[in-house]
Amino acid sequence: MLGLPKSGKSTVCKMLADKIGLIHLKMSKIIQSFMDIDSVQGEALRKHMKSDGRQLEDDMLVSLLLKRVQMKDCTQNGWVLEDFPKTRN
Repeated sequence: MLGLPKSGKSTVCKMLADKIGLIHLKMSKIIQSFMDIDSVQGEALRKHMKSDGRQLEDDMLVSLLLKRVQMKDCTQNGWVLEDFPKTRN
């Protein structure tokens, strides 16, 4: 789902997810869920976010997104993605 800030992306994604039974994915939540996992990747994400204090590189984001959409809930139900790509300042 693409759109300008405050254009209603979250609202539309939530409505689609609820009405059709899709999984509502948001990059910030995907990143946080991988950071919360006690794994090598989670530790690498925590270190990167802490040391750089900036957004993750595009290749890292794509890698996380690909892993997330391959999880069982997404493959069975389908998904709608919000907040990707992010425009950098």
